[in-house]
Amino acid sequence: MRNPWKVIAGLVFDDWWLFLGVLAAILLSYLGLSFGMNGPTGGWLLTLFILIALILSLSMEYRKKVKQAGRT
Repeated sequence: MRNPWKVIAGLVFDDWWLFLGVLAAILLSYLGLSFGMNGPTGGWLLTLFILIALILSLSMEYRKKVKQAGRT
């Protein structure tokens, strides 16, 4: 198993859209749970936000690859 700190450092420096999205998902889910949301709903909210962050990250990577392919 890889060192978790290496994975976190790679995520921060390689794909910061995903890193920020996951942090925002955790924060928003925590705030929802703090304001009285029940556990399963908080879990679904966390899953939804992480999926949105993943889609955003993948679309940004795709746009970067398309731009690089257009330059060559």
